[in-house]
Amino acid sequence: MKWFSVFSYRTYFYRSIAALIVGVIMLFVPNDTLHTLVMLIGAFILLAGIGTAISAYRSNHNLFLSLGGVAALVSVVLGIVLISRPDVFVNMVVVLFGILLLFVGLLQIINVANMRRDINHPRFYIAGGLLPLIVGLVFLLFPQKIISFIGVLLGITLILYALNELGLGFRIQKHFKNVKTEAEDVDFVEVENS
Repeated sequence: MKWFSVFSYRTYFYRSIAALIVGVIMLFVPNDTLHTLVMLIGAFILLAGIGTAISAYRSNHNLFLSLGGVAALVSVVLGIVLISRPDVFVNMVVVLFGILLLFVGLLQIINVANMRRDINHPRFYIAGGLLPLIVGLVFLLFPQKIISFIGVLLGITLILYALNELGLGFRIQKHFKNVKTEAEDVDFVEVENS
């Protein structure tokens, strides 16, 4: 378990909760999924740009000549464009989600492979990583066909991934509780200096 710290199982819970919430929303509101996602991404970029602008403004540099100022300006403009014209960026979002799903699937497969001796039924968790990986490939290979039913497909994928990730988090938490218990049971032996 050298790959995991005692706190790392919490990241599995956070990722699981986030994926479950987004998955349920996408499953029950599938028609406007892409436009809503583009607008949410735009809002996030816009807020990040405003935050960067405030930080750049408070620094000793000229706001528009500093790297932070340029990044803030680009973020604000890009955020506004994404919010006001989501239909232009729909195809790009499908590709971005394909890449994100590929990454998430590979990450889970690598994590399970590294801890396969410490968990029961590692094949189940590897299958949980294969699902987003395969869906990510489908997104990248057939983006135009995906647009019509992306909400349902992405919703189901994220819900299954969330449940799998949650189970893996509980397994890691249980492992660290067992390791801590074993460490506490060690007998204390006093060694005298000669």
